[in-house]
Formats: sequence, C-alpha cells, structure tokens
Amino acid sequence: MNSELPRYVNPAWLHAFKLINVFILIVLLINGVRLSLMAHLLALAITFSTAGLISVDLWSLHFRRTPFVNKHLLPGVILFFSVLAIYFVDSAAFMWVIAAFPFAYMRLRPPTALVLCALTLAGALVCLVLVWQFPFTLTLRAGLAGTLVLIILYSFFQTYNKLNHDLAQTSELLDNTLQSIGQGVIVIDADNRIKVFNNQACELLNLPPSLLSTKPTLPEVVQFQIERGDFMDFGEVDPASRAYITSRGINVDEHIKRQYVRKDPRGRYIEVQTNPMPSRDIVRTYTDVTKYQMANRKLQTLFAEHRVLSQSIIQKTQTQLLDAMTALALTRDNESGLHLKRTAAYVRLLAESLGTYGRYSAQLSEKNLTLIVQAAALHDLGKIGIPDQILSSPFQLTDQEAALLRTHTTLGETILVVAAGSGTAPNALFHIAAKIAGAHHEHWDGSGYPRGLAGLDIPLEARLMGLADAYDLLTAGGGSQSKALTHEAACAEIVQRSGTQFDPDLVAAFIRVESSFRTTSLELHDDIC
Repeated sequence: MNSELPRYVNPAWLHAFKLINVFILIVLLINGVRLSLMAHLLALAITFSTAGLISVDLWSLHFRRTPFVNKHLLPGVILFFSVLAIYFVDSAAFMWVIAAFPFAYMRLRPPTALVLCALTLAGALVCLVLVWQFPFTLTLRAGLAGTLVLIILYSFFQTYNKLNHDLAQTSELLDNTLQSIGQGVIVIDADNRIKVFNNQACELLNLPPSLLSTKPTLPEVVQFQIERGDFMDFGEVDPASRAYITSRGINVDEHIKRQYVRKDPRGRYIEVQTNPMPSRDIVRTYTDVTKYQMANRKLQTLFAEHRVLSQSIIQKTQTQLLDAMTALALTRDNESGLHLKRTAAYVRLLAESLGTYGRYSAQLSEKNLTLIVQAAALHDLGKIGIPDQILSSPFQLTDQEAALLRTHTTLGETILVVAAGSGTAPNALFHIAAKIAGAHHEHWDGSGYPRGLAGLDIPLEARLMGLADAYDLLTAGGGSQSKALTHEAACAEIVQRSGTQFDPDLVAAFIRVESSFRTTSLELHDDIC
C-alpha cells in the first residue's frame, strides 16, 4: 500500500483538499472584490487567475478524483503568484507565502515540497529587500520564521508518512492473517451491513463470496439462508438463536455480546460469537468447535495490537503537532515562553474555581480541563500570518494596521479548524484550541472582536483565556499596557471590567483564587527565568 501523501484515492484526504480549495477560493473572491474597488488591475489579474485555476482543480477533484493536470501545478502556481503579489502589490502578501507552505506539503512529497517552498521563501525575501527596502533585521526574522515553518512541516510530514507506512504494513499483515486463519470472520457496521469478511467465513457458512461482496445487511443474509433451507431442522439450532432466526434478524439489538452453537446442513457444528466494538462495529466469528480456542485467541490479539498501534500513532502525531504549533507561535510573538506557562496556569486556576459550581461541572471535567489548558498555548497562533512591522511596531498602530492585527484571531481559528479535521469526530484538542483562538478577544458586553459575540455566546474556553491573558498583560506588561501593574491594581482593574469585558461568574471565580494568581505570577516571572 502506498502511504505517501497525497492520497487522492483516500476519501478523507480528498475531502480535505476540496475543503481547503473552497476556503482559498472564497478568500480570493472576497479579495478580488476589494481589488476591483481599488482598480488594482495587476493584483486583480493575479487574484482571479489563481481563483480560476483553483476552481478548475476543485472541479477535477470532485468529478475526476484527481488534481487538475498534475499534483505539482496548483501548489507551484500559488507559491509563484504569492511572490508576484509581493513584488507587484504589497509586502503584506508575505503572509500568503507562509500560509501556502502547508498547502504545498499536503499535496507534494516532503522533499519536493521542501525544495519548492525554500525557493519561494528565497524569492519572497529578495522581493522584500529589493522592492520594499525591508531592513536587514526584519528580513532576517522573516527568513528565520519561514525556515522554521519549513523545518517543522518537513519533519512532521516525514514522521507522519513513516507512521502511516508502518500502520499500512500492520493493516496488510492483519488482512493477510484474517484470510489465512481457519476461523471465519465477518465485520458488521453500525447500519447492520457486512463490511469485512474472509474466505473461511464463506466456506463455513456455505455462502458465495459474491453475495457478501455486495455488502448486504445481516437480515438479508439470514433470509438467504432460510430460503435455502439451512434451518429446516430447528432441533439442531441452539435455543438462544431460534428467536433471532424466526425474526430474520430484524429489530434485534446486535450490540450485545452473544455466543451460540448450531449445526449446519453439512453436519458441522459452528460456534458463532457476536462481539460489539467501541466503534459500533460488530465482529462475528465462526469456528469449528475443535479449533475455537486457538483461532479466537489469535484474532483477539491481532485486534488489540491494531487498536494499540492506532492509538499510539494518533497520540504521537497530536503531541508533535501541538509542540510544533506552540513553537511556531512563539517565533511570531514578542512574549516569552513563560507567558504561555503563566496563562495556562491561570486558566487552570480559574476553571477549577469555576468548576465548583454545578452549572459548569460537565464542561470543566478533569478530561476537558486538561484539553483546555493544553489548547491555551495556541491562542495567538494566528500571529504567524501578521507582518513583522506590525507585531514589532514601537509606534501606535494605524486603524488599518490594527484591523490587520485583529485578523490573527480568525487566522489562528482557521488553521486549528483544519488541524482538528472534519467529519463527525474532530480532534478534541484542536477543536477547543480553535474556539479559544477565534474568540479570546470577545467581550462579555459584545464590544470585542472579531465577531462581536456577547454573553454566553462566547465559548467558555475563550472566556477563561480572555481573563487569564488580560491579567498577564496587566501584571507582566505588554500590548497597550506598557507598564506592569501591581497584583492589587490588576485585580481592581479586572473587577472594574466585570460585566463589560469579563463574565461576572469568571470574575467571581478569579476573586476566590486571586492569591494563587499572585503566587503563580511571582514563580513564573520573566525576570527569574
């Protein structure tokens, strides 16, 4: 099995490619409207050329299940046009160069993506120096940040491919083992349809493989056996299975562990076990009684190893991605690493204080609280897309610069939504992180940004982060609060903002643990790191 990215034949990856294409297309079209009003013809041409290519690629992905022309075209064009945009339009287009790197790595093999992105980064830096006369210091920082992104992405996708390859080999081993064992196996999904079976099951049940290959429901298989006369003699049918056979398997709860033995028309005694799985799938095993113990033990061991390996890969990948994103966020933020440790500690203190009330006990269970604290480190991830001259400006920002800075909330939210994944079960950690990144600057009275949410419409995780972040800015100095306040002055300021910027319940919880805030602030102060 080929484990290299991209896998256009994989429905999950194909859906991800289409989703990203749609998002980029929407952004380009919105930007095109803005450029039309500005009558910037060259920028408009670049924007709509890219939008047209993405539209064609989206059509090709949807109807042909393959990229337009080849997998290299769209990443190469987007990276090239990003450099053109820097050269001809605006230095702020550098953020699109960085944002395009993950897109290239998702579609291309890591070595190819690394070379292509490195050339693009070099071209972008040259444009910043020659066209926009960026000072050496800012250019160096931009280059280092871009290089770090390349290294992180290369390491992540190389590791992911290796883990995916190992998983593919294990799956292939499992499939080969499934076909080679003497025990019959059928896996039934939550809709009661057969999804996996081996040849031994067909032989033991005397069923044609062509029937099971059509993925029939279990009642349809039972009906086939009844019409063929498999259960003519009920004296040979175990009493536990008679009610099931007479009802033809309809309206029977399969998610109950069962075991029974029956004699088939050829005189063999077949032991049938029904094993519900956590995934809501059902594994049915069919065994000659004399071989039952050995075959069943082997199957259960293989399933256990497969589950352990899958969980290990998921956990390792999530940890690496979280560490990489945290490191990336720090490279684009003037705050130190202790800022992240302090705010995470403040969030835990607030949540533990607030969780004593039954109203929040479910939302702030120990499992959820652990995820919230981990996710807090990514609250400013979106700053990777904000130009250095805005993040590092010693002067008062203009309205336009302030508006661009505020987009770090939605940019971080977008990145984390993609990291969380789509479907019915997105990654819980990055799903929470996306809510925090997108709403931690919202205010209780609706005066915050980016969406002007108010009251309980603001996610609880974001409200916790908003208060913790504000306390740290007040006591450590930063942002508009250039001079650090005393703990007492910061407490007074937070109490004063109750009902306007902060949730009154959170302020009350803060007051209960404000002494612990003081202790944490002193222990993790930047001056003693």
